[in-house]
Amino acid sequence: MEREIGAREQGLLAVLQALTERAQEGDEKSKRVFLRLLPLCGWSLELAYSACGLLARLYPHQAEGIALAIRGMPPAA
Repeated sequence: MEREIGAREQGLLAVLQALTERAQEGDEKSKRVFLRLLPLCGWSLELAYSACGLLARLYPHQAEGIALAIRGMPPAA
């Protein structure tokens, strides 16, 4: 079972990475698909952290807020 979950995590992470690259090139559909897949990252803490890093690449102006949310801190006013 552990191996299956690990493969699922790796597969989803690879898809999210590809979508991030395409979205950074201007593909808005890839960004929307990324956001739809994001909730699936909740089954693994490691995957969730990796996805947050990719999310920060998609929204660099929100990177600090994403980092604060990961740390459990309120956003800056």
